[in-house]
Amino acid sequence: MQHVDDDGELKPFPNPDVGLRDALRFLQNEHWEVKIDGLTYVRRLAVFHPDTLNSQLHTVIVAVLTEVKNLRSSVARAAISTLAEMFTQLRVSMDKDLDQLCKGLLQKAAESNGFIREDVDKSLAAMVNSVTPQRALVALITGGASHRNVAVRKTCAQFLVEVVEKMGPGRLLSGIKDVTDKILPATAQFCVDPSPETRYYGRKIMYQLMNHEDFEKLLIKYVAQKDVRQVKEVMERLRQDGLGEMPSETPSARARRSNSNSGSGSRSNSGSREKTRSASSDVNGLTPPGSTRKVRKSPRMDEASMEVVKDLCATLAANDWRDRHKAIQYLQELTADQTDLVISNIVKIFDAFTPRLSDSNSKVNLTALQTMLHLVPRLREYLGAVINTIVPVLGANLASKNTQIHQTTLEVLDSLMEHVENSLLLQPFANLAQFGNARVKPEMIEKLAYLSSRVYPRKQQTVTRYVLPVMWHLLSNTTGSGAVPGGTGNIRTATSSLANSLFALMGQSLLDQAQSNLSQRNLKTLQDMLESP
Repeated sequence: MQHVDDDGELKPFPNPDVGLRDALRFLQNEHWEVKIDGLTYVRRLAVFHPDTLNSQLHTVIVAVLTEVKNLRSSVARAAISTLAEMFTQLRVSMDKDLDQLCKGLLQKAAESNGFIREDVDKSLAAMVNSVTPQRALVALITGGASHRNVAVRKTCAQFLVEVVEKMGPGRLLSGIKDVTDKILPATAQFCVDPSPETRYYGRKIMYQLMNHEDFEKLLIKYVAQKDVRQVKEVMERLRQDGLGEMPSETPSARARRSNSNSGSGSRSNSGSREKTRSASSDVNGLTPPGSTRKVRKSPRMDEASMEVVKDLCATLAANDWRDRHKAIQYLQELTADQTDLVISNIVKIFDAFTPRLSDSNSKVNLTALQTMLHLVPRLREYLGAVINTIVPVLGANLASKNTQIHQTTLEVLDSLMEHVENSLLLQPFANLAQFGNARVKPEMIEKLAYLSSRVYPRKQQTVTRYVLPVMWHLLSNTTGSGAVPGGTGNIRTATSSLANSLFALMGQSLLDQAQSNLSQRNLKTLQDMLESP
């Protein structure tokens, strides 16, 4: 039976309904070669006939998951690869069965066979890039956060990092059921896990969440009291020393890989990629993310300097608005006179200063924004350590009816784009463009288009990772008139600008990826935008 072209490409079915019946029949057959044919049929249905596959999706998923557990490695690998294809093609349709799917894949992460571990990694990567992020978060935590096997917990934590980066601290710590109450206890567990790799991924999640203004309050609410002290110690080390590098492979992990001969190469490459990424994002209190300049040593702070920082932070949070106003002005002077002191305490200072950027007192709010205009050129790339908490607060100001606050916020955002490494801005800007207030979206989409044009020539994957999901979201949620459901702004012009900017950068690749991420109606909208920029 021929179900691939001569060049190895999958072929569509002349009759998809018959193909679906045959796929299920083959998967129930006892012969392993026939089972692999059945899995290939499922892949063909996913690629060419997703509507037909969706009609019996749960039944197919149960059958494929059964083969994931098959003792014959060739069948198990084919089943795992089939799930990866299903995630990629069917996307959110896979949400309903995600708990069982994730559990089945995570259990295979404990295998000694390097090829199977590599296939599991690819399938989980397809999952987190395709399904609803909140469902992926719950499924990963349920399936692996408390698993007895160290490799399963490590893999769970590794892919949970990807989901956290997609959702951003604003959504994760918004108090939503099955999000905040899941991610915080899981992160606390990972941070004290016996495995150094799992602890690293736990710290990586913590590093993204800990600068949120409500983090410590939510930590106390959702994490067991006996664990809070240890988690706070991890936080303090992160603030002082930064994230650090991916830990070296443990002897037991090396033994598992050597027993499986080949197949380990991909995972070791994955580890080295993690080291590269962690090195580029390590702030260490002073080392700017993405910076190529010589590492600047932290000046040893005397007691007087420590007292200055402590008093500044306390006054920035004072109850009297006049005290807060004076503290903001003092911060500007301190940054001009003792830049090194501010840089070496940038996370601590901005924990206290960032809330002033949206202070309830409009005079304090405006002064903080004006001060920010002075701080950005001086602190430049060192702001990378706090950028993920600054941008959401600035975004909220764009919705302000106070013209001066709105205009100054735009100037601050433009200053960040001029002085801070643009690749660091993509994620927080993308989050605002996708999840921000409807009045904020048009301006943030325009800025995202500009950032994409600056970053793509150097870091194509960063744009693909953060900007394309925004593009698909906008196209899927824009009405024919371009209005945002629930909002008053018209974002069609801004969306068209982003689409044309991405097409100029990516060419046909944008349309190829759009075909697997958009409905036919939304794909037509994209094509119309490209034809009439």
